[in-house]
Amino acid sequence: MDATDYFSADLSWPDADDDVGVAEYRLTIDGTRTVSLDGFQTTYTVRGRQQNTAHTFAVEAVDSAWRSTEARTASGSTKPVSRDEVIDSVSVVPD
Repeated sequence: MDATDYFSADLSWPDADDDVGVAEYRLTIDGTRTVSLDGFQTTYTVRGRQQNTAHTFAVEAVDSAWRSTEARTASGSTKPVSRDEVIDSVSVVPD
């Protein structure tokens, strides 16, 4: 898991090994199932997260017989905004 910016993270995982083929991957973020992906997709960009926040991600493989594997988990945080990057939005406009 890599924090790509302040509000998103790139996830990737190895192909699951299954005797009948992987039908889908199920992604869970902080305990909530978020998305189901095609069985050949082993990357996903999570967007819309709050900056500088820790998250727990889990990926579960499901085969074509609808049997699932034990979920692989990872934890990580989106990037914090540094004080140098905060933009002052106050401006003085002359009359």
